[in-house]
Amino acid sequence: MAFGVTAEGFARKTLEDIIEELQADQRATMYDDLDVSDESIVGQQNAIFGNQLAEGWEQLEELYNAGDADAAEGRALENLCKLIGVYRVGTTKSQVTLTCTLAEGTELRAGEHFAATTDQPDIRWTPVENYTAETTGAQPVDFEAENGGPITAVSGSITTIATPIVGWSAVSQPSDADPGEYIQDDAALRQVRSRAVAARGSATTAAILAKVSTEFADELVSVAVFENDTDYTDGDGRPPHSVEVLLYDGSPAAIANNTIAQTIAGVMAGGVATYGNASGTAQVVDGTTTVSKTINFSRAVAKPVYLEFDITTRSGYIGDSALKERIASRANEAHTPGNSVAWSYLVSLLFSDSEATGVAKCTEVRVGFSPSPTLQQDLSIALREIARFDTGDIVINVT
Repeated sequence: MAFGVTAEGFARKTLEDIIEELQADQRATMYDDLDVSDESIVGQQNAIFGNQLAEGWEQLEELYNAGDADAAEGRALENLCKLIGVYRVGTTKSQVTLTCTLAEGTELRAGEHFAATTDQPDIRWTPVENYTAETTGAQPVDFEAENGGPITAVSGSITTIATPIVGWSAVSQPSDADPGEYIQDDAALRQVRSRAVAARGSATTAAILAKVSTEFADELVSVAVFENDTDYTDGDGRPPHSVEVLLYDGSPAAIANNTIAQTIAGVMAGGVATYGNASGTAQVVDGTTTVSKTINFSRAVAKPVYLEFDITTRSGYIGDSALKERIASRANEAHTPGNSVAWSYLVSLLFSDSEATGVAKCTEVRVGFSPSPTLQQDLSIALREIARFDTGDIVINVT
């Protein structure tokens, strides 16, 4: 077998390969019945030398792979990505909007004032930036977790003022927190690089998708690009020779319309129309002059889904709050714009890891677009809508 750089790639010598070659050379050079067993002096020397040589071959393989984005790892992959302006995303913090009851003039300072859940006082949340109340009463304030990573908090759980101050009398949580992420791993970094490479191509739907996905990787929940290259308006309302960027970046929206428009304009080919239910203004070059241009795109409309489960439990049941969090998190991950809601899928979330949840049986599930749903049926979601699930909209009845 050939080792090193071959037509098929790099073939690394393993420790077993090295030991076998050493033994063969020793017997051929010295004598045929030389004792090279693991217990012999020669065998022990072979093991020592072999380990050192094997480490060298491993380093050669890493050096060979350093130029291949599909095989490079760690710092080598980061170096390849830097060549095209792509960098590994660090740990991000979970965020949530809290309702704070404040007296006029009260200031909540980032990193100094904290709220927390009643049962987890060590997991604290602080304002994203300093906030001063302009009026007296309940008002929304954006908070983030004190530490990075996917810290969760279901709606209604953050109710404690961890650092009491004069003028701040109450805090509540109307909706689930948006979990942060740990530092981007190699697989995710490769995907970002691939999208960035595609974005350097012509204004194809793949290039537009790559550009938008890369530019707003932290804010986007979902994005897709559709094209009508015919001479007729298609079944989804797109005019002839047009492109529609369909995205969802949370509710309320995380990205300004003009920012999205400018990004789309930067990769669009001339003469191609844009279509959608939203628009922004981009600055583009027309000849030698910079002009304002309206760029259309679509924002998926969030459709809150209400759920009610009737279940029986076994020993080790994780509790209603944890089960709601599990259902909401996994259902949100699974649904993108246009994906209908299947009631059978929702039931499966109770049992995909039943030993961990402690759910023994689900006797009925009811779903709908309004509180207190009564029907067990699938829910249709239009192309420009997206099903959203919140723990506050889920009811668990344990019988």
